[in-house]
Amino acid sequence: MKDIDENKLGANPFVNGDFKIVVRKSLNYEKLSKDDDGDYLPTEDTLEQEKIVKLYVSQKKLNKEMNVGVDSLNALGCELFFWITSRLIAGNDYFFLDKKRYMKEKNISSVNTYKKALNDLIAKSIIQPNTIVRGIYWINPKFFFCGSRISKFPKNVVEY
Repeated sequence: MKDIDENKLGANPFVNGDFKIVVRKSLNYEKLSKDDDGDYLPTEDTLEQEKIVKLYVSQKKLNKEMNVGVDSLNALGCELFFWITSRLIAGNDYFFLDKKRYMKEKNISSVNTYKKALNDLIAKSIIQPNTIVRGIYWINPKFFFCGSRISKFPKNVVEY
């Protein structure tokens, strides 16, 4: 991709007067900074208040695990994937898939259409069914997560 002079692009039409990012300020006692007197004080973090789902797109993983991941989903799988992401509860690595609700909201009358979407997500290692509780599915936090993966999986954290 050639270099783009961002100054020539103009303003983003989506960033207008009604575009607001609601944030919350909090003190971070794990990350300290020194003041002028040499005392250690907690730093102030600014966090978005709105619920977000992060999509992770490691090019290294995509090249290594071809045909696995969100970028390889068919149209039905994509639709179900985005429906799921909008219903994730922050901090959970599982969700309840309400088949009837999904089919009704997406105007799907064929169970086979639903199954094709579901099987695509499972085949591409995006989700896996829970073998104990019917209707509960595990999400693959390698690809997407709602909340902090660091807080949820502290034993899996490695420093870069």
